[in-house]
Amino acid sequence: MNSFFFDTSALVKIYHREIGTEMVEDIYENTNNKLFISQLSKVEYISALCKKLRSNEISKEAFEFAHAKFNFDSINMFQVVPFYADILDEAERLIHKYG
Repeated sequence: MNSFFFDTSALVKIYHREIGTEMVEDIYENTNNKLFISQLSKVEYISALCKKLRSNEISKEAFEFAHAKFNFDSINMFQVVPFYADILDEAERLIHKYG
């Protein structure tokens, strides 16, 4: 079993096709791999997704699908490395409100 830590740019490649998606998907889809993300990446991912929505790079439907899939994967696929929870909770709340 191999372990991989995905930063935010790698996470975006899973849910939005761009340069490097194929390489990240190979790691993501291999069930023998153990995948880690930071709790901060959860906030950064939502921020990146909101930016793509605001710039019309993705549709509202694509945003909702990618957001729901990421939330599912955060529970079922990734080991989330804790960060300062109070700060991250507030940051995520603000991004959802203003993102």
